[in-house]
Amino acid sequence: MPAMRRLCLAAALASVTFALAVYAVGCSADGQTTWFAKQDDKSAEAENVLDEKDPREESAGVRDTIKTVAWVEGLRRMSVGGYGLVVGLAKTGSSQCPRPIREYMLDDMRRRYRLGQAYKALKRYSPERLLDSEETAVVTVYGEIPAAAQVGATFDLTVRALSGTDVSSLENGWLMPCSLKLWANGQPVEGRILGEGMGQVFINPFGLKKDAATKADPRVGRVIGGGRATEARRIRLVLTNPSAAIASRLMRLINRRFGVEPRKTADAPDAHSVDLRIPEAWQGQEAHFLQLLVHLYVPASPSFADLRLRELCEEAVQPEAALADISLAWEGLGKTALPSIRKLYTHKEPGVSYFAGRTGLRLGDDLALSVVTRHANNAESPFRELAIEELGRTERTGQAILALRPLLDADDERIRQLAYEALLEQEDSSIQTLKVGGKGGFLLDLVPSRGGFLVAAQRSGQQRIALFGSGMRCQTPAFYVHRNGAVTLAADAGAEKLKLVRQTPISGRMSPPIPCPTDVACLVLTLGRRPPDVPEDKRQGLGLSYAQVVEVLHDLCADKTIDATFAMRTDEVGQVAPGPTETARPESEL
Repeated sequence: MPAMRRLCLAAALASVTFALAVYAVGCSADGQTTWFAKQDDKSAEAENVLDEKDPREESAGVRDTIKTVAWVEGLRRMSVGGYGLVVGLAKTGSSQCPRPIREYMLDDMRRRYRLGQAYKALKRYSPERLLDSEETAVVTVYGEIPAAAQVGATFDLTVRALSGTDVSSLENGWLMPCSLKLWANGQPVEGRILGEGMGQVFINPFGLKKDAATKADPRVGRVIGGGRATEARRIRLVLTNPSAAIASRLMRLINRRFGVEPRKTADAPDAHSVDLRIPEAWQGQEAHFLQLLVHLYVPASPSFADLRLRELCEEAVQPEAALADISLAWEGLGKTALPSIRKLYTHKEPGVSYFAGRTGLRLGDDLALSVVTRHANNAESPFRELAIEELGRTERTGQAILALRPLLDADDERIRQLAYEALLEQEDSSIQTLKVGGKGGFLLDLVPSRGGFLVAAQRSGQQRIALFGSGMRCQTPAFYVHRNGAVTLAADAGAEKLKLVRQTPISGRMSPPIPCPTDVACLVLTLGRRPPDVPEDKRQGLGLSYAQVVEVLHDLCADKTIDATFAMRTDEVGQVAPGPTETARPESEL
């Protein structure tokens, strides 16, 4: 809610007594309740000066809810950052580093070595020697911790070579563990450590090709899921019109709905705010939790609930109804709403039937599962994607899995990927997941599907490759050389195995040919597995990075060596997360 709107609403509510706001039930001639109603003409005039009145505020799904008396503080992302060291560069790094940042890095590295970090291979090097190597680069590291993130929540990081240094590329480097602090005015703010960062640097490999339409900057990369929050984000309700009585009332309402064990969900330390904690049952669903919380009705009498439920159902079928708000209000009322919303499951308007079905499914109604499934299967439904995601979140796991599996065969590649992701959420046993490359590696999912072969890779959240369909193989004869010679692949016509040769990035040495079945899953495992400490003629893995494996698969699909469609699962292909705004006020609970 904009600041002007909050101020005006505060003036409108200032003259309302707490007894009237919470306990008195009143109805106007048209049946509309008057909770938190304006008491006199003066407050009515204050309401009329709103510059941009949101019509949803008049919805029965919003009136008299927590949303009308308080707003949630802590919904902005928190910019965090620091400095880190990228290692494993093929002489594309630099020893250049401004002295203040160099001293910062030396202090941090010495502290970490004293704590016994598990990088044994590097312990023979002093911090000074590491910083002076052309195979390393000091970088700026930054990311955004999501709103309401709990301890351990992960997020993407951006790494950028320091300006003024002669670092030429961060490709396939590894970000050593680094501390993340509040970021403001282009630098970390000394104080508490809010997160940790580490992991493989990913640079969009397609943007590095000579003929790329959009060029990628090799000095800027992403560490997919490389940030980890070390503190829970603070969230709280801030009352529009401070009142100790109302704050206490909201605290009791929220605790009654979401529980007090093992810790209270809400606590009212003063008349201005209510501190919130994410209940264990809602961790991982923070957005849904907060949306539901602010749509709880403050009045709690049975007569109010009955009247409001009738109003909600009448409003839902009107044109341009605020269905998202209405559905959350239904959900907040609980199972008592089910008899009323079941009548809307078959409504002719897709929005009405979907949101009624979504609410029913969240409230545990088995009948609602078929409603949401119907939208998920309907290519014409504007709520198809939302329905698939909802099936991935429902607690009716077995039924949801049966509904989602057929969508893996859909003609629409996006629908197939959304169904796959929903099945991952439901931990479907039909998807086989393999860990490739050990620590810092990636995940390979083998997805059963009777649709066309599809290779899907992610570039945000998690390093993950999915192969849709069994029996995906490389066609022979085949010959492929990676863009910078990292790997060469060859096979004669009719050959049952490929021959792979790896060129190490720093020494330039070539490995002996490593045989690999033409099965694409075996190829991915061979490309990504780290070579064990055995003689070269017995090695079974090439140790390519996730970005390199993704590029090889893309290229082999492009030249039809692999007869499959390749898809990079992201809404921002080829882009790196922007750096934090230097001039804006940083979001912080500090």
